[in-house]
Amino acid sequence: MRDYLREFNSVMGRINGAYHDFSVYYGLSDSAMSVLYTLSLEDGCSQSDICRISGMSKTTINAAVLKMEKDGLLHLESGHGRNRRIILSDKGKELAERTAKVLYETEEKIFAAWTQEERDVFKRLHEDYLNRFIKCFAALKEEENEDSVI
Repeated sequence: MRDYLREFNSVMGRINGAYHDFSVYYGLSDSAMSVLYTLSLEDGCSQSDICRISGMSKTTINAAVLKMEKDGLLHLESGHGRNRRIILSDKGKELAERTAKVLYETEEKIFAAWTQEERDVFKRLHEDYLNRFIKCFAALKEEENEDSVI
């Protein structure tokens, strides 16, 4: 199992590295690319939505949003409660068109090369892995909390 995990982690790391290289090539941080990518697909959403979709922390996304707002790439609108909607400006839409759209189209080409069955299996296994990881992590935290009470 150790060899398998080493290979699995290597592939995951190289995938993350490839996405990082993609962002850097376009002069963007990973978090800025995630914001542009999400906003180009969602046509305005909350910071919480971007965090949920990207898996990045609130602090990381907040820092990117503030910088991008300062650079005139997006603006914030009132939303429900404390949530504000993040909207791309015209300048932000132009940047997203040159960057995030290219990323989306690259991913689309890859998935289009697979059969529907292959896409379904890929998605199902990734979701299953994520759900099992979350469950195991929750159990680990629960166990450690019980140990610290003693």
